[in-house]
Amino acid sequence: MPDTGIPNRTTAKTLGQAIKKLRLKLGMSRKELAEKINRSWRTVEAAELGARVPITTLADMFEPLEVAPQTKRHLIGLMFGQIPMTDLPVPEPPARLIGVARTLPAPALLVTAATWYVGYANDAARHMFPGLELYGNLAEWLLLDRRAQLIFDATDTEETGSVASSDDTGRWLQVANILLSGLQHLADGTMPEEQLRQLRDRLRRAPAFGRLWSSTEGPLEVVAGSELIMRDPKSGETQRVHLTVQEWVFPYVAGENWWQISFTPVYDT
Repeated sequence: MPDTGIPNRTTAKTLGQAIKKLRLKLGMSRKELAEKINRSWRTVEAAELGARVPITTLADMFEPLEVAPQTKRHLIGLMFGQIPMTDLPVPEPPARLIGVARTLPAPALLVTAATWYVGYANDAARHMFPGLELYGNLAEWLLLDRRAQLIFDATDTEETGSVASSDDTGRWLQVANILLSGLQHLADGTMPEEQLRQLRDRLRRAPAFGRLWSSTEGPLEVVAGSELIMRDPKSGETQRVHLTVQEWVFPYVAGENWWQISFTPVYDT
């Protein structure tokens, strides 16, 4: 078989799973996708099963599958072997990234891209997110620690054990959507599949997980950048903040795959 440029069969399998997930999300059959890219349905089947089909064939699928820009960058990175694999326990982030996050007065975290394992939390983040260090993962803390819902002005209903339907709860749901959007659309190939499965299994313990997972908005770039309200866990004071998820793309350093999450205060002018 001629060289396709895809690094290995494991990566080809990851890409195939991503293509299948995107196709099913649109309710499209293999035959319909094949017709849109002028290929046979067997070619689509082969790609989804992890065969090392030509990169051009995979790229041709992006438009009919309505692949969002950030997801497209991720998949292209996988194709060319530019997405590093992070194993557990996560390593310490580079000193230069820690140095930036440490100087910020607002809560800031360095997390593994799309899987949300915390590599560093500055002083403001450790104050604002009590218990985060016990989970070691921002998504787990948000979905499983009841304090997270209080910090983002959410309340639980004792009768159902689920998140209440209110404007306040919507702020917690915004953050949950951002985290689960990353996990759904951008995590493929960033960690061993077994570790991703275990993370999803732990998140499923959250009463709201099924509803959130099936309705998560995407891509990440659409739901990020939202204005939220956070409640200080000690003083009870509230503050409007902008949540930003920053990819460290410059300077590019091979083997690094960290995101910085920051909650910047919003002040009236």
